[in-house]
Amino acid sequence: MSVYLCPSRPAPVLSISDFVSPGGGLGDYNPCYGTIPGVNAAKADGAIIHCTQTVGLDSTGVAILSWKGSTKMADILDGTSTTFLFGEKHIRPSSLRGKNEDRSIFGSQNNSTRRVAGIQSNNTANVRPLSPPKNENGANANQTFGGPHPGVCMFVFCDGSVKRISLNIDIRTLTALATRDTGEVANNF
Repeated sequence: MSVYLCPSRPAPVLSISDFVSPGGGLGDYNPCYGTIPGVNAAKADGAIIHCTQTVGLDSTGVAILSWKGSTKMADILDGTSTTFLFGEKHIRPSSLRGKNEDRSIFGSQNNSTRRVAGIQSNNTANVRPLSPPKNENGANANQTFGGPHPGVCMFVFCDGSVKRISLNIDIRTLTALATRDTGEVANNF
């Protein structure tokens, strides 16, 4: 579906060596998990974090039988107009389309289903600014936001608005935008 694809990126392909064969569909946007990478929903501080789910057998073999979201609109205490919901995921230019950090949006390999931004809570060693289009930094390539557009990255906010965010945004402001309930004030972005 074209809504999941940025027109400035190469044509979509199916993911390679993913959880399904021949592969799942790609998407150029990921939910903002906040500042803490990984799948630990108890520590995540973004607007969208992993749901709790029950996996079991159905008539086709394996299925998700139930799921429950981990956040609600009422949990966005920092304000829906100043909290990221989705953003363009950074993909290293040398990365093969459909592999590494550009896998299926339905899989969980290499953070393909989420991204983080800003300064991780109480850990200034883990800083993730927005990535410029030509960034080849493999250490954070599968965790950061960044699109193919010079100087900006596109984000959808929790209120449904879409805004261009400068790649040079102050890291504290980026942290405030990435988190849902930490009390930081995001001004002048």
